[in-house]
Amino acid sequence: MPPLVHVPPLVEEGNQQLRITVYGALFYIRSYEQYREVYPNVETRTPTKTEAAIMGWLKSTKGKEPMLAQVKRWSRSLEETAAEIGSSVSAETLMRFENGQSVQPEQQEQILNWLSQ
Repeated sequence: MPPLVHVPPLVEEGNQQLRITVYGALFYIRSYEQYREVYPNVETRTPTKTEAAIMGWLKSTKGKEPMLAQVKRWSRSLEETAAEIGSSVSAETLMRFENGQSVQPEQQEQILNWLSQ
């Protein structure tokens, strides 16, 4: 059975070890209570950060806007999120932004405005 792949990735490999990503930390925080209820006898670490703290860090760190867009969109489709942002932002534009590629200045401004909400 092939390993489960999550997009965006929850862990990444580096220096011959796995490291939890920002997405993984948020997934853990968001899922912690549910898993504790389902698996009460499994020892787990209590999350040390809050979702608000992680989102605050992403919002305050220059260059993290593509990651922030992926986190804010989370499991919603590109199409649904693009429609929420505004009429001049397409799903393709949002995908390019999330991948760190350039987009038109007015589209980027709309996305950044959405991120700041």
